[in-house]
Amino acid sequence: MICAATEYEGGSEAAAFSAIDEKIRANMRVVLDRAAKTGMLPRDAAVAIARARVERAMATRRWDH
Repeated sequence: MICAATEYEGGSEAAAFSAIDEKIRANMRVVLDRAAKTGMLPRDAAVAIARARVERAMATRRWDH
């Protein structure tokens, strides 16, 4: 998704990989910070963060199913 968005905006392959690297590093900082603050394992912190993000996204979308 990041790569496609970067290329759509006219960015190069290098720009896409740079954006991906930035996102991964930022997310790792969030995960490791949460793990350190709560005493959770990093994997458990990552799952909790992902679950919260999905629930937040689902709350803002209409589901007609």
